[in-house]
Amino acid sequence: MNWKEEIIKYLIDCGAEVDQQSKSVIKVKAKRIGFFSLGEEKKEELDVYVYEDQYRRKPAQLLSRLRSLCGLNEFRIHGRATSVQLVDKKIAMKFLNQNHLMGFGGGKYFLGLFHKDQLVALAVFSKIRFMKYENPSYYSTELERYCSLENTTVVGGLDKLIRHFLRHYETDDLITYIDKEWSDGSAYLRLGFDLVNTTTPLSFSVSTETYERQVVSDKNSIPKEYILIKNKGNLKLRLLV
Repeated sequence: MNWKEEIIKYLIDCGAEVDQQSKSVIKVKAKRIGFFSLGEEKKEELDVYVYEDQYRRKPAQLLSRLRSLCGLNEFRIHGRATSVQLVDKKIAMKFLNQNHLMGFGGGKYFLGLFHKDQLVALAVFSKIRFMKYENPSYYSTELERYCSLENTTVVGGLDKLIRHFLRHYETDDLITYIDKEWSDGSAYLRLGFDLVNTTTPLSFSVSTETYERQVVSDKNSIPKEYILIKNKGNLKLRLLV
């Protein structure tokens, strides 16, 4: 069984009704998901793009995200049943590394949702920046990460954490970046965010041995044992306060 078949079997075992459209593309509900080995060309528009290096390096986190995306989580907790608390950086780092595909990436404020003393969701906000070169100048904050506990959906969790942050910290807007290869940003648009722009695609070099991925600017400097991957860029969204 290859890595693509392993993921598809996992989704089926979780209860997904999978429409196998090709060796590399499946459809679950309304989402078309494509799987790409290193060097494999992306030939069609899909809703989700999954790369081999992501699965090789963080299989549990990738499977968890796909399971959640397909609406297959076993546990559902309503945001009303949770409480918001500031979370220590070390605890946040551990939670993100276990439950977010990108892992811990820094941040200033870590707000968690707790259900019966268990951390079930976490949002990471940047420091509040004064945009002095804008006219007029204003204060801006970035929502850098959000994730929930594996196999758990917290209904209204993100909205509750955002509203709590805006009540307790002074900022004029909240921005966030959405990976176009995973989402169309609709969940954030429903929360009041507006689309600002789309960033240019990024190029990554991926090791064929360790599957380590790094952003590259000079495509001609990539060693032979690395494969070049180019993503679809990000959506930049903004919520005015």
